[in-house]
Amino acid sequence: MSDSFIRKAEDPGYIVAWRDKYAHEAGKDTTEVMTYGKAKAKAEALCEEHADKTFWAEKLTDELSNRFYKPAAH
Repeated sequence: MSDSFIRKAEDPGYIVAWRDKYAHEAGKDTTEVMTYGKAKAKAEALCEEHADKTFWAEKLTDELSNRFYKPAAH
């Protein structure tokens, strides 16, 4: 399924988020903010490297705008 109608590769403000398939933990890599195209490509590469996790490009938001997201406690 293509999401090119919703997002464009040059759209700014995206990070890579992840979820562990077995431990049910989730997180976000907020150290690097990039375009949607770069974040999607990085997420796809990380999926290839780590079979136990899934990765995706996610729009960077503040905690109040996404109040249902609960990051894993480390």
